Amino acid sequence: MEIKKHYKLYKDGKNWCAMALAVAAVSAGLVLGNTNVKADTPTDNVPVVKTTNPTTGDANAELASQEKAAQAKDNGNYGYLDAAQVVNNNDLHVSGWQATNQAAGKDNRYLVAYDSTTNTELGRTSVTENVARPDVAKAYPDVVNAKDSGYQATMDNLDWSKVKSVDDQIHIVSRYSDAANGEGNRVDNWSQPINLDKGNYAYLDNFGVKDNQLQVSGWNATNKALGKANHYVILYDRTAGHEITRVKVEPTVRPDVAKAYSQVINAKDSGFNTAFSLAGIDLNHELQIISRYSDAANGEGNYVSYWYAPKKFAPANTSNQGNLDSFNLSNGQLIVSGWHATDYSQVENNHYLILFDNTNKTQVKSIKVTNVARPDVAKA
Repeated sequence: MEIKKHYKLYKDGKNWCAMALAVAAVSAGLVLGNTNVKADTPTDNVPVVKTTNPTTGDANAELASQEKAAQAKDNGNYGYLDAAQVVNNNDLHVSGWQATNQAAGKDNRYLVAYDSTTNTELGRTSVTENVARPDVAKAYPDVVNAKDSGYQATMDNLDWSKVKSVDDQIHIVSRYSDAANGEGNRVDNWSQPINLDKGNYAYLDNFGVKDNQLQVSGWNATNKALGKANHYVILYDRTAGHEITRVKVEPTVRPDVAKAYSQVINAKDSGFNTAFSLAGIDLNHELQIISRYSDAANGEGNYVSYWYAPKKFAPANTSNQGNLDSFNLSNGQLIVSGWHATDYSQVENNHYLILFDNTNKTQVKSIKVTNVARPDVAKA
């Protein structure tokens, strides 16, 4: 209950009026102590909080703030190359991931193939689409880009001529960069060295005698030929244990081999076709063809060879039979007929008749003849 009292001041009653006002003030303080009072002027400094709705720019700033906050928690650089394989006889198909808070502000992503043995870049490919990696996000919860840290790409612009050996240490470098070309400020994660197929594949399509030549054709595909640009085909006498001769060959295109061995870089150009003279060659010996890739112009130096199966051209049946049925010299002409049967004709298939002067021990003339059927000889 509020009680109001009004006093009128008089000069003579000054002391009384002062006492009455003091009592009124105390009373008012007691009565109003439990009510809300609005003051005209605040006596204390109260902090004021201002809130606003975030804009797009604010959202980006917030993301950057999150990245900085996460970076303060985890500044590591994590990554792994899940797979790397040569495809299409030239390209490198790779997949893996790289997660790091250091990628903040580096929006250009690249994969770089680098030969650390020769300190040479083989080529690079831009990664335009990130691959979701929930497994990485689970393993690295404090890394902002972990959830989209994956990559999968085919690197189709590699210069394999810069590789000196199949044993070179070739790495895949995953890179985040602030420059469009992948340079500038960047953070790299180097993979373990990749493994190229080290098989040595080959086949001899033809190894036979024709037109007084030993004709050879086939192919040899191997990644061991990296850094070895000189291709030789060598004729080897296995019986005598020495090389007979060699010839440098130019590569021939073999799309069939390229299709069968897409993981071998030189498979598409692995073919060869050449011939050797039969002069001085003993067909009774086992002969062998060697395909060789070398880093030396003469076929020596560092090389990789493929030895094809040896072959003996002399027939198992060495019988050599013949008969001169007629020998007629008249009107300035010599007319002869007869037969000559031997399995050697399978490797020496050019049939000649030679007129020889036995008195003077000289050859008079030779003529190539066409064989005629002799069923009587075949029966005998």
